[in-house]
Amino acid sequence: MDLPDPPKVLKMMSKKQWFVLLCLFIIYLLLGASIFFYIESEEETRKSVEELEERQIIEGENSCNCIERNKT
Repeated sequence: MDLPDPPKVLKMMSKKQWFVLLCLFIIYLLLGASIFFYIESEEETRKSVEELEERQIIEGENSCNCIERNKT
């Protein structure tokens, strides 16, 4: 009957390995953020322009109503 292998002892990572892992993680985050920004920036710009035009229309309608009310 064969006995199972004893559990292997995990080695601790050195400070250099932790630093490399941290750098890779930060690069991964920055790369993901830049891709997300590139994909979404056009849509966000379009929405901002739409909202600005909508606000100008609403403000224009409200200012006309106020002027007409003051005349009567």
